[in-house]
Amino acid sequence: MKQLFFISHDTQTAVKAGRSVNGIPQIETGQVPAINAFLTLNHLKNILSVWDDDDDFEEVLDTYTFITIQDAENSIYSKDKLA
Repeated sequence: MKQLFFISHDTQTAVKAGRSVNGIPQIETGQVPAINAFLTLNHLKNILSVWDDDDDFEEVLDTYTFITIQDAENSIYSKDKLA
């Protein structure tokens, strides 16, 4: 099973977005807060999708900051802080 990530070269950030099920990309609903935080941070910047089987993916893991669900919950844009 391949995993789908979104990355931004502009901010050197990445987020796990989903996975491939029978060759069809699917966004994981549990990742939505992290994806929202990533999109907020990278608004109007170039965003690329990357599968974990890409040859250069290991280098991305070493150099990019991954935004997690915990990061999203602690951000000023979290659902609890906006309410």
